[in-house]
Amino acid sequence: MVRIRQNQNKTEQTNTTPANDSLPIQANAEQAQSEPMSKHVAASSAMAASKNIPPIISTKRKWLYRLIALVVIPLLALMLLEIVLRLLGYGYSTDYFLTMSESSQSAWVDNTHFGQWVFPRHLEPKPRPIPFVMPKQKTPGVCRIMVLGESAAMGYPDPSINFARLLELMLRERFPQTRFEVINTSMVAINSHVAYQIALQCADKEPDMFVVHLGNNEVIGPFGAAGVLGPFSPSLSMIRTSLAIKSTRLGQGLDAITKRMVSGVQQPQNWKGMTTFIGSRVPKNDTKLDRIRAHFRDNLQDICQIGIAKGIPVYVCTIPVNVRDCAPFGSEHSASVSSELLHAWDKAYQSGIKLANEHKVQEALKAFAEAEKIDDQYAELAYRMGQCYLVQNNLTAARKYLQLACDLDVLRFRTDSTINQVIHEVVAKYANSGVHLVDAVATFANVSPGALPGVDLFLEHVHMNFKGNYVLAQSVFNVMMQSPPAILGKPAAHALGELTEQQCRDRIGHAERNDWKIASVIHDIYTKMPPFTLQYDNVQQVHFWQQQVNEFKKKMDEGGLDRSLAIYRQAVANNGNDWMIRMKLADVLAETGKLEEAAEEYRRILSLISHHHAVYYVLGNVEMGLKNMNAAEAHFKKAIALDPQYLEAYIALAFIYESKRQVDDVQKIYADMLQQNPGRAMALDSYGCFLFRLGKLPDAKKRLEEALQCEADHVDAHVHLAIVCEQMGEIESAMTHYETALRLQPDLKDVETQLHRLRQGRKDQSSPR
Repeated sequence: MVRIRQNQNKTEQTNTTPANDSLPIQANAEQAQSEPMSKHVAASSAMAASKNIPPIISTKRKWLYRLIALVVIPLLALMLLEIVLRLLGYGYSTDYFLTMSESSQSAWVDNTHFGQWVFPRHLEPKPRPIPFVMPKQKTPGVCRIMVLGESAAMGYPDPSINFARLLELMLRERFPQTRFEVINTSMVAINSHVAYQIALQCADKEPDMFVVHLGNNEVIGPFGAAGVLGPFSPSLSMIRTSLAIKSTRLGQGLDAITKRMVSGVQQPQNWKGMTTFIGSRVPKNDTKLDRIRAHFRDNLQDICQIGIAKGIPVYVCTIPVNVRDCAPFGSEHSASVSSELLHAWDKAYQSGIKLANEHKVQEALKAFAEAEKIDDQYAELAYRMGQCYLVQNNLTAARKYLQLACDLDVLRFRTDSTINQVIHEVVAKYANSGVHLVDAVATFANVSPGALPGVDLFLEHVHMNFKGNYVLAQSVFNVMMQSPPAILGKPAAHALGELTEQQCRDRIGHAERNDWKIASVIHDIYTKMPPFTLQYDNVQQVHFWQQQVNEFKKKMDEGGLDRSLAIYRQAVANNGNDWMIRMKLADVLAETGKLEEAAEEYRRILSLISHHHAVYYVLGNVEMGLKNMNAAEAHFKKAIALDPQYLEAYIALAFIYESKRQVDDVQKIYADMLQQNPGRAMALDSYGCFLFRLGKLPDAKKRLEEALQCEADHVDAHVHLAIVCEQMGEIESAMTHYETALRLQPDLKDVETQLHRLRQGRKDQSSPR
């Protein structure tokens, strides 16, 4: 009865709702049990609907909702965050080509900070592209050639004479009705991983040809086996995925966070060129080399396919290197040789060296052969044997062993024979699709004594002198002329021969002054620093380049500077739109005290390439020489605005403020400089010197010590710290820093004098009176 009464109450409550929503509910339980099951289901569904309960969702729709929740919504959130980061100005552009912002013309320019994408965050300053300006709209009658390569193709240390610029001269001479735009995208320390990314960006810039000169940096470059410029990866897809992620602002932020979590707050390390890699030894049997060559093959094939897809010819160069006059940078014994056998090897090897020094070449070769039987993997042994065969004029044996020395060198700064073999194979694969081989290795051998390229064509290991660049340009030009692309147009009727080397020198504005400058760089920087100091004949190399510097300096003293100036003026008259030629003229005008004319020439350069930070800096220095301090200040500020990490411009601007006794402004400039360049020894050294001039000796000492923590072999910081320590009465420390500076750079006469003075003073104090 109770149950029936309760049901009746519920029925009454239900019937109080609107008629169209009410449903009959059975009061008699026994009757309800006798109803068909279908009626119960219908009643249940109707009851659920009356209470606004959602219907059952299908399995497919559930998975669709889950997919949206797990993928689409997070993806949209990431896209929104990426947009916000870009609007806030976070991160950097990974485009090689940027739109010129300060010009009425629509043009592409180089991205000064492109290196941030492909080089580790902690290395400063990063390598940069060659500055250029290229119209976005290619006009009729223009042939646009894109060059892909590394520092050798870039023309280091003087990009104004790289082979691409000489190739342009040759093409202009042969096809005067065609206008050529040769854009050299080569950079220091990059390799095929980076060149492929640049090629992808070149593809939509209306190229008419690709010229490829790659191979020297496959081991030491980004993602190479050396592991210095990014970790080695056996997977090419992982490398490309990593670069793709870092092309986003989110990826750049994640990269920064990851690096800090792994290594703490990492201070930038000073980029020291080849010295950076001296600890990265990769022997011939290292399994990583197989992956490196496979990556190179894939990257080169993909670059060729980009050209094929665009329907443009691709000219791929084999890579010649200095095999005759470049001793190995590093040698290692085979791991399978026992210590007893190594003792026997060393005995025979040392005997061979002694005999060779005594000019007993045949006996030396016998001793070296004994060592070779024990261990034939030591690069220096192969090189010494090659040199002995060269003395005997046994050129076949000399070529074999000198090439072997290059292949065995464990500090792999040069293209080896296997990389060149890959180039041959890739070009052969696509030979019928518009890919052409430029066998520069064979060409260099043909023009070198004994078919062994050396200092006749190279400055050191891979970087070419003017003649080397000329021979390479000639090699590419000759292959192009075998089947000239239609874009080249009609050749000139009179252009029967090729430009001579001297004609190219004159037209490009390469004079005695340039030879002197280049020789000075090689002597002062290259031969006196690792890895060149690791070569067994380094003393002879330093002596050779000292002789070269002396000879060029003598020519300069005998009218070479005036002759150079005349060559520059003529070159500018012939090609006033070439900013590199004008730069040579402006520089020599400044050097000779013709400051007004130099300033005018620098301004003309800025009308051609207004985004180049270095031009503002040198113009600022000239304005300082003319006592136009306000103009100089403006130029230095512009240089910093274009390149916030331009140390020299910060220091020059600080000097101006210091000369005006604006100490607060100087402090601000140094604060900005250190914020943009944390951990840079040069920045800390300069700031320490400023604090010393203010009389803040403890603060100056602290900054100079920080500079040496960043770069222990920074000579200037040692000298300046010695001066500060002496002023603070710390004579022993002062002497130590002077001694270190002299060890690093023995030709510092002033430092030697100061050290002698301190030693004499200490001796006088210790002597009995």
